[in-house]
Amino acid sequence: MRTTTTSTFLIAMTVLAGLAATPALARAQSAPPRPSVFQTTLEEAGQKTPEITTDDLLKILAEGKIPVIDVRTAEEYAIAHIPGSINVYELEAQRITEMFGPGQDMILYCNGPSCGKSKRTSEDLVKLGYTNIRRYQLGMPVWRALSQTVQTDMGGLHYMFTRDGTAVFVDARTPAEFSAASMPNAAALGVMTGLLEVITFIGPIIAGTIVGIVALSTGGPTLAITAVVFLFVLRQFEDVVMMPAVLGRAVHLHPLVALFAVVVGSTAFGVVGTFLGLPVAAAISVAMHELYPEELGPLPDMTADAHPPKDAAEVDGGPTPYETPSVPPAADA
Repeated sequence: MRTTTTSTFLIAMTVLAGLAATPALARAQSAPPRPSVFQTTLEEAGQKTPEITTDDLLKILAEGKIPVIDVRTAEEYAIAHIPGSINVYELEAQRITEMFGPGQDMILYCNGPSCGKSKRTSEDLVKLGYTNIRRYQLGMPVWRALSQTVQTDMGGLHYMFTRDGTAVFVDARTPAEFSAASMPNAAALGVMTGLLEVITFIGPIIAGTIVGIVALSTGGPTLAITAVVFLFVLRQFEDVVMMPAVLGRAVHLHPLVALFAVVVGSTAFGVVGTFLGLPVAAAISVAMHELYPEELGPLPDMTADAHPPKDAAEVDGGPTPYETPSVPPAADA
């Protein structure tokens, strides 16, 4: 009797639990799926132009029919931008009216949720009669956070290489591709070329010959010609531009005078003359200024470059020509 009563109680509880869960299950099945991060916008109220999602932008870029305009500065665009976009700086929005008519669909973006460039530009275009302006207000920060590709132009590459200091350059080619386009033992050949540069005239010739033979045996005539031409151009740049300018400035000689001194010294006295040409020319310059001060003027101050005069910007605490100006934050409300 007790067993029958217990079984009946368990069956009743199971039925009641099922009946209670049925409405919740039905609601869960009928509720629309929640949007992913690719399908969201900022949903800001009171905006004069609508936003698009990351999914929308991906589709627009794939179709390639609607222009996507980056309204940041040219430098910001060069450092990193969405592939397929064009750059028209916010303060140059008049260019947009020259490129596209009022009926043209277009997408604007800038530096993310806190950036006001795309908002201001879109509002200016609305005032000019443009009716199909949309914004990807999530901008570059969210685009990159979602692991989307960005493109860097040569100007941006130069900035990152010379000023950024945090970029890491990675060759993404396969080992086979890297080997096919690279000269074996390139580092060793570079060191050898640098050491042979010390030997006047004959040293660069020996270095070029060795590099050419190695390139010819490993990569064929094209690689050999490329390597030899590169060494020749590099040598000419070093001799004609770099060395006279750098060393001549150090001893306060005109670059042409410095070049002449090096050429004469190396031609007349070989390796020793190469090293002594500039010091001798500098000594002659000092002696001439001492002997003929009225005709040649005072001797240049050798310490002038070490202590540049302060200008108005430096006195006011602003950046000087000897300082790198601070870069403002990417976001500007």
